[in-house]
This record gives sequence, structure tokens and C-alpha cells, in this order.
Amino acid sequence: MKCEVNVATRKKDLLFIVALALLLLSIIEGFHQVEAIPSVDLKYPEYTWYIDVMKNGSAKIRIIFRAHGNGTSLMYLPKYEKYTLTVVEGTVIIQDIEEEEQYYFYNLVKIRYISSSSVTMVINYTFRYASLILEDDAWFMTPLIGVSDNSTVRVIILLSNFKRYVKIYPHIPEHFSTDDTRANITYILRSPVVIKYQGITTERYLSKGIRICINYRLSEDIPSERIYYRIDNSTIVFETPAIYRDFTDKLVRILKRAKPILEKIFEDFPESLEIKFFLPDLIELDRLGFIYSSVINTGESGPINLNLALTRFMPGYPEQALIHEYIHVALGRIGIKATPQLRWFHEGLAEYLSFYVCKKINVNVTSMEEDRLKGVELFKREVSRNLGEVVRWHSGPYEGLYYSASYYVVKRIGDKYGGVEFYKKLFREAKNTREVKTISKLFELMARVGGPGIYSDLRNMGFSTEVLPINMEYIMLVLIIVLIVITVLYLRSRGEVKEEYKICPFCKAKISKHSTLCNYCGRILNKEIELSNFNSQ
Repeated sequence: MKCEVNVATRKKDLLFIVALALLLLSIIEGFHQVEAIPSVDLKYPEYTWYIDVMKNGSAKIRIIFRAHGNGTSLMYLPKYEKYTLTVVEGTVIIQDIEEEEQYYFYNLVKIRYISSSSVTMVINYTFRYASLILEDDAWFMTPLIGVSDNSTVRVIILLSNFKRYVKIYPHIPEHFSTDDTRANITYILRSPVVIKYQGITTERYLSKGIRICINYRLSEDIPSERIYYRIDNSTIVFETPAIYRDFTDKLVRILKRAKPILEKIFEDFPESLEIKFFLPDLIELDRLGFIYSSVINTGESGPINLNLALTRFMPGYPEQALIHEYIHVALGRIGIKATPQLRWFHEGLAEYLSFYVCKKINVNVTSMEEDRLKGVELFKREVSRNLGEVVRWHSGPYEGLYYSASYYVVKRIGDKYGGVEFYKKLFREAKNTREVKTISKLFELMARVGGPGIYSDLRNMGFSTEVLPINMEYIMLVLIIVLIVITVLYLRSRGEVKEEYKICPFCKAKISKHSTLCNYCGRILNKEIELSNFNSQ
């Protein structure tokens, strides 16, 4: 009996050892490249990111932390993805750190490690939208990579269905190779990281967080399909790969909640609305959506083009971007065209009304509103103190400030003249006018709704109103001029305003002092006088 117990115990011990060995092997091995990484001096911590991107764009991420002895290190960890954390060697204590400027999707943690020799920790999680895909184009962006500045970071990226890369950020990688349709890209990052982008070289510290971005082509297309939805009597059509069906579901839910409010504002909603997606250009994420001006000017209902990177934005941004772009469509349908003169009004009003609608459907846009108001002060400092400068719209590094200034102008007028109700009345006037293409016509309609005083408000903000409004100051000036003229005529009629004259030497008539010809006898005066003077001499 004693012997049987010993055998059973040994079997259990053997199974435990085998299981432990397999666990350690899977952790340390990671992807097949792990063993190929050369050893480094572990005087300071080393982080290795393995990012394996699958054909659908999702990625399996494994982060291996290595250190030696005792110490601390800082790192950003995902806030909403579920991750597993396994300590292989040494002791590791994780502590959350509160910071003033927090990343929405990430927590800053302090890693305290204790060991008489090596420390190894492994973090695993799945990252859904690592690569975004549209037909044969793809855009990849790593999760936030942020660690203490004394650390070394290796990032090994495996891209499936890869054909060739088009652009890459922050610089050319240390290693790049392809195996059939799979790319293997390696970066080694140390603070400060040198960034070479658009011909400009800058630096960024790892403690601030950095990302690697790649625009690339696919070896095999991922086709788009048309996905149809119904909201009341309207058809909403998305053109997108099926892998983003849950995102289109989310956008339709937003539009369903916003539609009644938008209908009240514009007294209109199209029977059909088309929405497409586009991919960002490396780190250029400011452009969240757009409408072609030809669509607005013809009053068509789309397509609305949305940045697919909105799948990775914090709540509030997808909702606001969708409603913002729809408002451009609605303005075109009621006749307010997307001309160069009215670009500022389109953008300012789209921001103003999208914030209003989002708040009505309980979407938090507070931080976006605050950013726009901060942008107004930057506009005054960096561009012009004259807000009317928004009429001369500029794309480029300051374009965001033009959005802020335009929003502020629309908001200031709205706040004074009745808010959204003022703009609802303006839209009715625009419908009756059928076409608004110039700034002077827009101001005329605004004055028709809000009164002539609106011209003064616009001039105070730096706009040239072109059409001079009839106001009390103008009327008073005209009355004063008329009164002066009448007074002069009256005094002259009474003879109190005397005019100098002379006597014609021939017919003795009174004539103007400056006349050279007598109006009565017809004699030439100067000539006769000169002759008489000559004869007398």
C-alpha cells in the first residue's frame, strides 16, 4: 500500500513537472523569433513586443519584460483589453500611477522587480484593430509603446497577407524581411527615439509613448460589400469589408438616435444615405471624415466618408464625426453650398450642431468642446486676432485652429440670437432662397432672421460685411447733411449769404467777380480792359 502511494505521488510530481516545463517553454519561446534575439546588458530593463497580425487585422501581442536585480520601471498597459501577466523569474509588484495627462485607453503602472539574479515577466493580450483593411490597402499601428527612458525596447512585427509597404513611421526599421506573404519587421527603440517624417527629423522620449505605423499593400484583396440598414423610411448603406460589421452596427445605432433631432433642425432627412470608409495616412489622424464639395453643391445625400481609424478612437469621436459629416450633407440639401467663401461656416456649424446633437443623445463631447475653445486662443496667437480671417481658409498645420475659430464664431452668434432655434430659422430662409453661395448672401439671411444688429457683431469679430446695413447712425448722418443744405439755401435766399461781384464797364450790370464775359451785353471783359489800359498809356 505504501509503495502504491509513492508511485502515485511520483506520477503526480512528474505530471506537474511536465506541465510546468511546457508552460515555461510556451512563455519563453513566444513566437519562433524569441531565441534569435541576442542577449543584451540587463543593467537597465528591456522590453520586447511581439505583434503577430493575422489576416483579419487582429493581433496577438506578447510583451516580455527582462531585468536584473532590484529596481523599478514604468510602463503603459491597456485599460480595456483583458491581458494575462505571468512572472517567470524573480518577484514583480505592479502598482497603478495616477497622472495628469492620462491616455484614455492605457494605464501607467510602476513595475517593482526584486531578484538576486534575473527577472522575467510575460504579458499577453489580443488587440483587435492592429491593422485596418480596405480591399488591397492596409494601415497598421501598434498599441501605445511607453516605458521608462532608461529602457531598451525591441518591437517585432509580423504582418500576414503582406505584399509591400508604402510608408513607415517613425523611421526605417533595423530589420525588414519577407517570407512569401509574411513580413518580419524589427525596431530597436531607445530614448530619445529619432523620428524622420515628411523630411523633418525630431525626437520623442519613450516615457511619453510612441507608436509604429505602416501603410502597406495586401497580397490578397479583402473585398468590400454593401450592407443595408433601415431607419424609419430611410435606407442607410455602408460599403465596407464584412469584418467591420459590428462597427457599422454601432454607427447605425448612433444615427437612429440622432435622426429625430436632425429632422427637427433641418426639417428634412434623405430617403437614402451612403457611408464609406477610408484609411489614414500613417499618423495623420486629424481628418476623421469628409464630404466631396460636389456632393454638397448638388444637394446629393452622400457618400459620407469616415476614417476607419475611428474604430480605435475613444467614445464620443465616432458619434461626433458621423453627425458632423451628415450636417454637411444636410446643409447642401437646403441650399447652403460648399464654396470657398462659406467653408468656414460649413465647418463651424457642423461642429456646433454636432456637439448639440451628441449632448441630446447623451454622448460626452465635453473634452472636444474644450479643445475647440482652447484652439480659439491659439488661433488668435498663431494666425490672427481677427476671427474674420477664417474666410481665407488654410489647410496645413494650422487647419485645426481654423475649425476652432469657425466654431467659436457660429457659437457666439448662436448664443446671442437664440442658439439652435436661430439656425433653424436661418435654414428656412435658405430653403426659400434656394441657393446660398456667397458670404454676403449668408449675412443678409442672418440679418433677416436676427436683425440688422448682427452686422455689427460680425464686424466686431473682423468680418467684412460688404453690404452696409441701414441703421440709426446712418440715418442720423443723412439727416444732418440734409439739414445743413436746407439751412444754406434758406440763408442764401434771404440775401444773408453775400457773393462778391463787379460792374460791367460797358452796360453797368452786376456780374460775377470771376466772369470774363458779360451775361447782359455779351462783351469780353478782360480783353476790353486790357485795350483801354493800353490806349490810355
